[in-house]
Parts: sequence; C-alpha cells; structure tokens
Amino acid sequence: MTQEEEIAHLKKQLSEVLEGLNEVLEQLSKAQERESQYLEQVSAKQAENQTLNEQLRVAQARIEELEKLKTPPPAFVKAEKKKPPEEQQKARKKRDAKHNRARPRSTPTRDSWSIGCCIARSVNCVWEASAWRVHERSLMCPHPHLLR
Repeated sequence: MTQEEEIAHLKKQLSEVLEGLNEVLEQLSKAQERESQYLEQVSAKQAENQTLNEQLRVAQARIEELEKLKTPPPAFVKAEKKKPPEEQQKARKKRDAKHNRARPRSTPTRDSWSIGCCIARSVNCVWEASAWRVHERSLMCPHPHLLR
C-alpha cells in the first residue's frame, strides 16, 4: 500500500468514527433532556409529598385534640355488653304444649249448593260466602229466589 491509499483508508475510518461519535452525542443530549424532565418530576413530587405530609400532621393533631375531648355518646347508643360464656347463659324456656296448636277448622254455616249459587251470581256474594265459612256469620243470600 502506498501512502496515498493508506491516507484515504485512514480518512474513511476517521469519518466512520466521527459519524458514530455524532450518534453517541445525539443520544447523550436526549438522555440529558430526559434526565432534566425526570428531575423536574421528582422535584414536583417532592413538593407535593411535603404538602401532603404537612396536611397529615395537621390532621393527626386535630384527631388528637378530638380524642382528648371524649364527648359522651348520644342517648340512643347503648354501651357494649360482654356476653357471658355459653355455660353461664340461661337455658331457653320452652313454650307450653297447649299453645302449639292451630285454630280449629270450623264447619260452614250454609250448604255448599247455596254458596255455589252465590259465587256464580255476584262478587258481593263471593265475599259473603267466604264470610259464611270463616266467621260463621248467618248472612242471608241477596238472591233468595235463586236458591232451590
């Protein structure tokens, strides 16, 4: 290789290295910009954190003041009572057997054919028919001419 070829080769390598260096410098400037943005965000977060800590201190001081006052509870609030252990609790009183019965069923006061007649004729008769059965009233059918 001659000197001129060697110089051309070295110039070519130098230009490649300079291009790589320029790329690194661009990346470095972008990284510095991001770092400055992050630093701004960190300082903003620190300021916010400081104000929140101050608010927390004020709130805690207020809570301590209120706890010292110990106002009595309202009248409708009852104090909590400790339940005795299950061994000490009284046994449940059982109900008398005579109270464990249902109402005895009553028999109708009218014949079923007269009730059927009234049910077929009008709504008032339906109520009266149910009243005949449940309350044992002695009501007269409003349609006596229809009864057989």
